[in-house]
Amino acid sequence: MLLRVILCSAVFLLPFFVVDSLAKVVSCEGFVKTKIPGIDLSKVQAKLFTNHGNLKYETECNAQNGHFLIPIYNKGHYVIKVSGPTGWIFSEPNSRAVEIADDGTGCSNDIIVELVGFEIVGEVLNEGGVKLSLGLYTTEKNGGVLVAKTETDGRGHYKFNAKPGVYVISTMTDAGQCVARGTVSVEVTNGPVKVQPDITLAGHNVRVVVVDEWGNKMTGEEGKAAVVDTLVELHSDSQIDFQHLPVNVPRPQTKNTGDDGWTYTVETRTGTALFACLPSARYTFSAAALLRRKDGTQRIGVKFERKTIQLGANAVELTLSVATFRLFGTVLDPLGRPLVGDGVSILLDGVSRPAKGTTASNVGTFELDGVSGGKHRISAAKEHYEIGQAVVDVSTKLDGLIELRTERIAFCGTVSPMASADVSIEVAQLMNNDGGQMGTNAPAITIKPERNGRFCRMLAPGKYTARVISPTAYTPKQQLVNLTEKPLVGVQFTQFLGKIAGWIDCIGTCDGISVELSSHGGGHSSAIIANIKPNESDGTFQFAEISPSIYKVRVVSSENVWWDSTEQTVHLVEKDLDGVHFVQKGFKMDIQSTHPTKMEYAPIVQQKKPSTGDVQQLKTVHLVSGLNTLFFPMPSSPTESSSAKGKRQQHRTPPQPFKFALSSCHDFGISIVADGDRKAAENASNNSGKFTVPGTKRVELVAKATRLPIRIELDGDSTGQGELDMVDINLTCDGCSTGETKLSPISDSINGTVRTFVFRFDQQKVGTQFVATAHSAHHLFIPGTIAIKFNGDCQEEPIVFRAHLGKFIEGHVRPAISEVSVTAKRRKTTGDGKGTDLRTQTDVDGKFRIGPVWDEQDFELLLEKDGFEFKPYTQSPTDTADGPSHRQLRSPFVFSATKLSKLIVRFVDSDLKTPLSDVLVSVSGSSSDFRSNTVTDSTGTLNIVGLAPGTYFIRPILKEYKFTANSFSAQIAEGQTEEMVLEAKRYAYSIYGKVSTISSKMLPSPIYVEALSEQCENHLEDDVVDSSTNEFRVRGLKPSCRYKVFLKAESGEQIKAFPPLFNVQTGNEDRRDVHFVVFPNELPAATVVGELELPANATIGGGVSSSTFRVLLKDSATGKIIQEQNVPGTVFFFTLPAYKKHYAIEIGRSEAKKLKIEPISEEFFADSLFTFVRLIPRPQQRSVDVEVHKANYLGLALILLITLAFLNQTKTKILVEFLMERARKFIRPKNNRQSVQQQIGLSAELERRRKAKKQ
Repeated sequence: MLLRVILCSAVFLLPFFVVDSLAKVVSCEGFVKTKIPGIDLSKVQAKLFTNHGNLKYETECNAQNGHFLIPIYNKGHYVIKVSGPTGWIFSEPNSRAVEIADDGTGCSNDIIVELVGFEIVGEVLNEGGVKLSLGLYTTEKNGGVLVAKTETDGRGHYKFNAKPGVYVISTMTDAGQCVARGTVSVEVTNGPVKVQPDITLAGHNVRVVVVDEWGNKMTGEEGKAAVVDTLVELHSDSQIDFQHLPVNVPRPQTKNTGDDGWTYTVETRTGTALFACLPSARYTFSAAALLRRKDGTQRIGVKFERKTIQLGANAVELTLSVATFRLFGTVLDPLGRPLVGDGVSILLDGVSRPAKGTTASNVGTFELDGVSGGKHRISAAKEHYEIGQAVVDVSTKLDGLIELRTERIAFCGTVSPMASADVSIEVAQLMNNDGGQMGTNAPAITIKPERNGRFCRMLAPGKYTARVISPTAYTPKQQLVNLTEKPLVGVQFTQFLGKIAGWIDCIGTCDGISVELSSHGGGHSSAIIANIKPNESDGTFQFAEISPSIYKVRVVSSENVWWDSTEQTVHLVEKDLDGVHFVQKGFKMDIQSTHPTKMEYAPIVQQKKPSTGDVQQLKTVHLVSGLNTLFFPMPSSPTESSSAKGKRQQHRTPPQPFKFALSSCHDFGISIVADGDRKAAENASNNSGKFTVPGTKRVELVAKATRLPIRIELDGDSTGQGELDMVDINLTCDGCSTGETKLSPISDSINGTVRTFVFRFDQQKVGTQFVATAHSAHHLFIPGTIAIKFNGDCQEEPIVFRAHLGKFIEGHVRPAISEVSVTAKRRKTTGDGKGTDLRTQTDVDGKFRIGPVWDEQDFELLLEKDGFEFKPYTQSPTDTADGPSHRQLRSPFVFSATKLSKLIVRFVDSDLKTPLSDVLVSVSGSSSDFRSNTVTDSTGTLNIVGLAPGTYFIRPILKEYKFTANSFSAQIAEGQTEEMVLEAKRYAYSIYGKVSTISSKMLPSPIYVEALSEQCENHLEDDVVDSSTNEFRVRGLKPSCRYKVFLKAESGEQIKAFPPLFNVQTGNEDRRDVHFVVFPNELPAATVVGELELPANATIGGGVSSSTFRVLLKDSATGKIIQEQNVPGTVFFFTLPAYKKHYAIEIGRSEAKKLKIEPISEEFFADSLFTFVRLIPRPQQRSVDVEVHKANYLGLALILLITLAFLNQTKTKILVEFLMERARKFIRPKNNRQSVQQQIGLSAELERRRKAKKQ
């Protein structure tokens, strides 16, 4: 037994709860802003609510700037809301939800709420108990815009929210009555408004609704994109005064119809027309509508029935139904285009309508008026056209125009002469569109001419071929009949075949040349009829047996031959055609160039001996990008003359070599193509080469690089070349590789006041962005930088930087202070980069120089150095004009330096005189924009360095403390240190504690701790448990009050914990060590929870409360250990293996540095799912000296016992078992079991009282 006691005493206990809650305060601040003048913002309050709606804190805003500051001490979810006097309207939202996290974040941005307006309230006197719709509008001068709308409450009261301004109140368009005189004026200035005098009503409204055949309002059809324009007319025998209408109610158009009275018209697209404020009388209403698409296309017109009413004392809604329709349509030609021209008549159900009811235009459209609803047959008629008909179901659902399409058109002509009565015309339809072969399945149509040879036949639109069937031949043998667009009238078939002849005049032989005859396609592709070669001896050609028609004759040769014309159009009518003549003028050569360039070329003359008569003919041509053609005429000779038919002269010209040179900003790669071979030019690097005519087919020019010059020009104030030596250009490439980022000029030249840099751009860089920047220590440039996007072309306009000698901003600081940061800010920035700030520092003499700049007055200077304030220097009376620095003092860039001051504020407890930490201090300046929010540390001291002289306001906030005043002021002098001591008296206290769990799972989050005092008027305070430390602090508890402290979840339900609640009596100090243990949501089948209750004097440092206990669960009958735990605290729990059984809880012997606890045991009977056991040990104080002395003896005794036990193991075992059994029978403490159900009932009663407090 002694061995067991000694071994158990070697286990030291660790603390279970360590509470070190650091008080933190988070400041949430903001502004209530307004554009309304003359507002006292101190009437506005900012309030802090929990997410359960409990008010935590409230404060008023600053009267001048609307600033407010709210301290938050606990993490969690809150709502900050701004409110003002009755009738004040704030911008939405006027509240903000904030979440304060464990690290204190969550309220970093200012909360901005704007006071935007006030309420307008009033009363309608003769409303009659019916709710009336009212609108608040801007004045007619401001457009009459609807600002707000409302309804009276049935007792005549109404309310609007509005910004300051002048408004009018009027009835809405859906109201049945009007405000007397139309509107009531009201003006909102700097407060709520009561409208006086009260509103009275006069006049009644008539609402006219136009409906279709099915009773639906005529507002257009869904999905049809329809627009309905309706004109509703009111007919009255007497004139009506519409001068005082409600706002935004359209005034009807008035027309005096003489003896018939007056007509008033309202246009609408909603199917509803409002005639407002009508006096009692007899009225007649009619309407007409036009339905059209969004694109303006007319669909159908509608006329509605006429109705007459007698308007009495009530508003009326009148419905007008459809009476007749107006139809719109178009007549289309075979291609679907409008059939224009006169001679088209429209028929309705086979009957031509009279002019009054039918309108047909020369643009292919028509209108039919007065058509009844239902199905109708509509058709059209025109000479040489056969037009189809349309069956239309006339109703308001009719979508689109009525289309009448041409179904057949006429083919008419004559056969001359009529050889016999057996002559006929066979017409066959073509199966393709180019006049090709006829399809074998297309049936032929036979037309029999009359005796005079005339014929006419209606055919379906398309293309046909027509030929005369007769023993005698007719021309044309076959006629193309094109009926795709319009009728073909006047076709003639005759008995004539002719020929087309001519000759060709070419240089040398005419080998490879042919002549081609093709039909004239009239702009379309033409068919080739024949292709022949000219006679080799005289160049003549002839096409025989050609039918009368229009033809094209074209000469076909190689692409390098130059003709006077390659194609001629001829018309063969009644006789043969001769004299078609083609003449070769010379040769041509193509030049393909990627870029425009200037080219000079000349023939190469090989002279056997010098001759003054042979002069090279130099020619210049400007090549464009793409294909260029050069023409070389045949050299003239005295023996040559124009050749007549059959006497062609052959001109033989040997190949002529040419040399050429290119003048361009480009460097070209040159290729010469001759007879299908391509070779590079010999002098391609010099942009020159050679070609031969005839021989060279094509010259290809491909640009490899481009040269771009960039110039710097000096202005008139510059001195010349000396200044040009100080300027330079830096050209960089955006997006190039590292080695190609900067480009160097290939040449640099100076001419007068201009310096030119030439850069070479590789064509592979097309599309790349380059930036050119001019540099100089003394000049400014316009522009400062130039962005060049290289497109591969020459620069049409020169790239020029204009250099101007700059000015410098020179100034100094009095007294002289070195290393002052000087920033020159432009007074007005632009989009060309001129907004860049310039910076420098003062030297040891306090002087500075910034530049070059255009004008010193374009800048304002900002001087900065810690601990100093700088202002423009003001000359004092002691600065005389003859002083050495008088001219410098008059400079606008001289600044005076002021050493800034320091403010020290100490916050102390008025009773204990100890420093106050966690004080939230707001400091603001009266004449500056200075503002600071600071939380004091453990020293309770606030230090602010660098304050400008002036008055500062200090507002300290610390929960549980009250300062002698809400705010304090301090007068700060230049360079002085102002110290203040502010005292606060404590009026409330806190509860500190911690929450732990016996489960292996983490605690739920968030957990709320609430403290409720029924004794002190149900005073309630709460806090959120810190999720990182599981600690809490409930602040603001009143002294001498008894509080019930318990845990709650975010949903408001109480959390199962041990103990369920604490009863805390507050005094004049904080209460600590209020600890909760949270149970798992689902406990095991049988559980025992125990607590080791230590006396208050056992919590000293190093005592038992900082140890770990060894807890044993045993079978009470056998003494067998079932479970064992080393518990780091005072709470433990075990899962029991079975019900209805006796168990024992045993605490082993524990010793700390100054205390020791003897072993203690408690028995209990497990007869429920949950059992609680409390053990109360008696710790004893230990003396350090005695402990050391006894330990020596105890060690010696331990060695002797171990030796004896080893030598007599059998006896030792019997002895130990005997002693344990005697001890178990001798020590039988009473069971101290407690039911948790009583505690849960008490918690429910606390929850009921807390809810009663909220209500």
